[in-house]
Amino acid sequence: MHRSLKSLLVAVLAAIPLLNMASGYGGSLLSYLAIVMALALLAWPRSAPSPDALTATGYRVFIVLMCLPMLTVVLSQWAKHGWSSSDIERAFRLGPSVVILLFALLRIDEQKLRFAILGTLGAAVVGAATVLELALTTSGRPVTGDYNAVSYANLLLLFGCMSLYSLAVPFSRHPRAERIAKLLITAASVIGVILTFTRSTWMAFPIFAAIGLVLFFPKIRPVRLVAAMLAFTAAASALAFSSSGFRERIYLAQQEIHECMTQNDRADSSVCIRVQLARAAWHMFQQDPWLGSGNGKRYEQSLPRLQEAGIVSEYVTNNFGETHNDMLMAMASYGILGASALLIVYFAPAVVFLRRLRQPLAMPARASAAMGLALCLSFVVFGLTELMFRGMRTISMYGMLIALFLALSHPRSATGSPAERR
Repeated sequence: MHRSLKSLLVAVLAAIPLLNMASGYGGSLLSYLAIVMALALLAWPRSAPSPDALTATGYRVFIVLMCLPMLTVVLSQWAKHGWSSSDIERAFRLGPSVVILLFALLRIDEQKLRFAILGTLGAAVVGAATVLELALTTSGRPVTGDYNAVSYANLLLLFGCMSLYSLAVPFSRHPRAERIAKLLITAASVIGVILTFTRSTWMAFPIFAAIGLVLFFPKIRPVRLVAAMLAFTAAASALAFSSSGFRERIYLAQQEIHECMTQNDRADSSVCIRVQLARAAWHMFQQDPWLGSGNGKRYEQSLPRLQEAGIVSEYVTNNFGETHNDMLMAMASYGILGASALLIVYFAPAVVFLRRLRQPLAMPARASAAMGLALCLSFVVFGLTELMFRGMRTISMYGMLIALFLALSHPRSATGSPAERR
């Protein structure tokens, strides 16, 4: 029963990114199931001495940091009388649930736990196939329906890069065929992103390139790292610009920026809508910089009043209820405390991943650290132009993957249990 519980938890973790890319259902429910199984696993009696106490000591600062976002949300809601159970749940999924799952995963054999990574590869395959099918059967820009095109392309590029990093993680006794399959998945993901005609997704490519270079060439010099990163970015840019649809959207963005900045600052164009949403968020933040409005729903509720003040257009008021920017949403809703909490969600795990990526660990552990670092930093970049933490399923997936990659990159002893030294 104990072994079955571990295997089921690994299967659930693998299914979460796959379901997120395949449909709009199941991912959030599976995250609840994963937490329940993690709690059951932690409560299960162990026949061998548990290293949990020592492990917890090594993660003491991380545990405290990951609990702070939930505390800031509760504090702001209490002070501003803006109780919202959904916002508290979001903070729980991004904080305490990560800690719970992490310590449960550290009890699972590393060889078994690695198979959860296959879920990200499967998500890349599903995403690329979905975009390709839409591109062949519909006219114009492919729209998945479950995610908007930007969010879908963001996740597709992320999972494609994880497939590339997984070259350092063996899953079978056929390494050659496995490497070819992983490279094909990466290539299909990049092609899929190009077919979405998404502009902002490519802003994260230099980060993905740098992480990959450090993973596969750990002794690379900084100058060569920058040069190689620029070369790969230039090649990716040339590939993206080979698409006429992408070129048209770049030119359109230039026109929209010029119009919004010089002619009509409330134009209902893609770029200017984002400018208006940001302006509205900044206005709300200024009302109470420390605590914000105390509720994420109050942003949408404030738009009619901001329309009367000439800050946003009628179209924006009627069709948008969020900022299209994670940091601005945190600032408008929960002020400086909320912004600090979001930075913790990004960088508390990112610092751990970066340190492990640079350590002389086994390649599978370093590859897991690379995937975790790519996840954290890409969400920073993606969150500048899209509300990546809009839905519970994406929030859950982010938290689950953080815990997974922390467990897989954790230094372990030869027996597969957490090592005595980190």
